[in-house]
Amino acid sequence: MRIHNRGLLVWCVVSSAFLGCSSDGGPAGGDSMDMSTGGDPLKVESVSKRAAACSGAPGAASRCEAYDVVCEGLPAAVVEVAYYNRTAGTSDKGSIVFGSGGDGTGFYNYTQTKRLLDAGYNVIDRRWPAGWFTAGTAGPQQTACRLAALLRYLRASVAPTGAFCATGNSGGSAELSYALTWQGAGKVLDFALPSSGPFHRLDLACQGETDAAWKAQCQMLISTRCPDCQSRICQLGNGPRSLIDNSFSALPKCSAATAMDLATLKTLGPAQGPNAATLDGAPVRFLTGKDDSGAYAPLQTALHDALKASGASVEILYVTGAPHEMDTTSAGANAIFDALSTRCVPRAK
Repeated sequence: MRIHNRGLLVWCVVSSAFLGCSSDGGPAGGDSMDMSTGGDPLKVESVSKRAAACSGAPGAASRCEAYDVVCEGLPAAVVEVAYYNRTAGTSDKGSIVFGSGGDGTGFYNYTQTKRLLDAGYNVIDRRWPAGWFTAGTAGPQQTACRLAALLRYLRASVAPTGAFCATGNSGGSAELSYALTWQGAGKVLDFALPSSGPFHRLDLACQGETDAAWKAQCQMLISTRCPDCQSRICQLGNGPRSLIDNSFSALPKCSAATAMDLATLKTLGPAQGPNAATLDGAPVRFLTGKDDSGAYAPLQTALHDALKASGASVEILYVTGAPHEMDTTSAGANAIFDALSTRCVPRAK
């Protein structure tokens, strides 16, 4: 396959290997590169800088750039990336990528961004104007290839040295967890921090209230692991389920799943991903707010337990005083900062 630069930045890889092209200091140079994919477009991913600026850059950002991301044979998805440079005079600690919730159409705008900058971290905030679930054909494990491609690009071309970490809340936690368990993103991350989600099995996230065995396990997890958590339900609400529907070509798959759909969904959760057993060595901390009334405490706990049982390096904390939108209270924002400022360090590879 021939990919032409035409004056734009282009980063390309084959599968998860760092074989590809970059016009800004990536692994290989040149305006174009022939890539052998065996005729399989699913093995090609590319991140290309767009000429157009971000449509709505945060005022405090140092700069904002837009990119086209192609992977898994899906149509190009636009991502806007706001960059915040660490405070002048600080020692360079590394870079942290933030992913907002829902479909990721807005920037995260972490409430303690300045505190991270003052600590020596660069902050990178992504948003997908059309949503990260959108235009998928096979489910969220497929559309999460976009974040994985972006992370590989950022690590190779923007933040090649120092610690490189990522966090995401709610829908952003699902995107990050799928990128880790299905798309090999752990290879480039030193630490990951999913908060307010996600789940272990997609069928139970979608229709868990109809599964008697899961409901019993769900209630047991709440009563034994976080009895003061406000969570009392065992599946996602209508909003998240409708977003998941968007990642399938046949709609709906999650919000009104048939028995056949559920059998498929059961194989497509983060815990079932090909990289779930090791996360490619990336350590992960899950955060759940005790004041979150959704199903995230039991669903996230079940994912933590499944990954830990497989041998992955994971831990989970239940945060007193934190709601679903975790950084909107000082307790939640502090839990995020504490995790990132202590755990976002280069790991031995």
